[in-house]
Amino acid sequence: MQFSAKLVFVVLLLAFTIPKLQAETLDGDKLLDPNHLVDIRITLSPSDWKELCKQRRDFGALFTGAEIEDPFNYFKGDISIDGHRVAEVGVRKKGLFGSVDSVRPSLKIKFDEFVDQDPIKGLSRLTLNNNKQDTSQVSQFLTYKLFRDAGVHAPRSNFARVTVNDVYLGIYTHVESIKKPFLDNQFGDKSGQLFEGTLTDFHPRTIEKFEAKTKNDQVDRRHLKLIADVVTKGDELQVDKLQELIDLDNFFRYWAIEGIIRFWDGYAANQNNFYFYIHPADGRGYFIPWGADDSFTKQGGPFGRFTRQKSTAVYATSMLTNRLYHAEGMADRYRATVLELLDEVWDEQELIAEIDRIEKLISSHLHERQKSSPRNMNRVRDFIETRRGVLEKELNEWPAVVSTKPRKPQYTIVIGKASGSFTTVWNDRSAADPTNAGNAEIQVELDGEVIEFKQLGISVQPRRSSRFGRRDSGATDRPRVSLVLAAIRASDDERLTITLAIDREAFENLTDDPIQVTGTLTVGRNPSPFAAFRGGANRSVNGVLRLTKSGTDEGAAVAGNIELTIAETRGGLFRR
Repeated sequence: MQFSAKLVFVVLLLAFTIPKLQAETLDGDKLLDPNHLVDIRITLSPSDWKELCKQRRDFGALFTGAEIEDPFNYFKGDISIDGHRVAEVGVRKKGLFGSVDSVRPSLKIKFDEFVDQDPIKGLSRLTLNNNKQDTSQVSQFLTYKLFRDAGVHAPRSNFARVTVNDVYLGIYTHVESIKKPFLDNQFGDKSGQLFEGTLTDFHPRTIEKFEAKTKNDQVDRRHLKLIADVVTKGDELQVDKLQELIDLDNFFRYWAIEGIIRFWDGYAANQNNFYFYIHPADGRGYFIPWGADDSFTKQGGPFGRFTRQKSTAVYATSMLTNRLYHAEGMADRYRATVLELLDEVWDEQELIAEIDRIEKLISSHLHERQKSSPRNMNRVRDFIETRRGVLEKELNEWPAVVSTKPRKPQYTIVIGKASGSFTTVWNDRSAADPTNAGNAEIQVELDGEVIEFKQLGISVQPRRSSRFGRRDSGATDRPRVSLVLAAIRASDDERLTITLAIDREAFENLTDDPIQVTGTLTVGRNPSPFAAFRGGANRSVNGVLRLTKSGTDEGAAVAGNIELTIAETRGGLFRR
């Protein structure tokens, strides 16, 4: 009996002294304290981390009729948050285009992906942005702060040191995820419908592109369709009817903050990076900002050269903002909102003090790739110091001249198809004349007509990096192959070229499985890369390639067949 009692005592002692895989529940509010630098350490199997890093989106699918599939999947790993270990969490890559990276990827951590656990009070997951586009490191933090100070529902954020498999990845922005805990905290009710808007708008052609983020048996987009009806029909905007569907007081403040900080990739300017929540309490919609990694810029973003608007005080490209701006009294309402926010929220000394505080907090923890951050922080300081003067000058010359019509959101229509078989050989360099390379029997239907060719060839070679690609962008870091179908049209001797991008690994590992491909269709010998942005046709292809022979040695036989859909992108940056 004495031995048994001692054994029980030892077991109880071990139960209380052996470290648990999951520590006590953490406090989400403390974890998001702006003065706190979170320490994140992630452990994955080396093979899983390698696979996670190389995963990428098919960016060609963004401009085709193909469904844009999410290629990122969760890998099981462990995480340490400020020394508190949580085992068996889900870790996945995140990002759409500019922030995607194969060395320092942005990450999502989902605690209950593999195990039923809730280790952080008020947070169901972590969102860690790599700040690849936010080169100052402060853009996201300041953007979300200003939205919240303006009374707009926006995520909290702070900063984190991120290490994966003992390799330090640098400073990340830790952003509160837009999930049910956020909705509960911000709106007091998480039962409403939440949608994410990515390159979409309230237009009949693109309502289906709003991604439903709440788990319901059936997605209900009726509220979105009602808004689309109001903003697309009639010469005069029915503002009263719109007010029943959207809290316009809240929206004007949201809209004005986007203009004040020049958030060029947000809803008002680029029909992108926003959430839309339908609040059950009043049945109206509220905008939530997201993806704010490129604000506080005087240049207006990389696509500023393709816009015709000169004013920086207001963005009015999107359906809702443009129709409102041109409605009676609404431009003055926007101006009054900006002036109000400049008086109540835009505090230069406070904002610069925040940058100073952040620089002191993170400067000794920057990654080698983040060494330019102090210089870019100065760029943001300069923007803040000069912005009021720029805005007041433009507001005194009111109203600003903006486009008379909104920009249709990006959408695609199917305009043709191509199918057939081919044989050719691998070349380490591009063929001098691809119309004379290989043999192809391809049928092409375009704009309702079957195209006849007087000359048709096909070549295959390594794919050159895009001239617009960024180092480690994720768009060009995985080796690919170019398959080029080049033809001379019999009716007018015009050259028609279909260029397909093929994953090199899939190309080399010959199987019976079809390979999903995307690419472009161009007409003419040297089409301008900016033609589509200037109103020219942006035609693309997507479909499947089935290989019967393949090889990457010079002169190796390559053969197979293709089945492609030809689509044309309209709206968005492509103004057709």
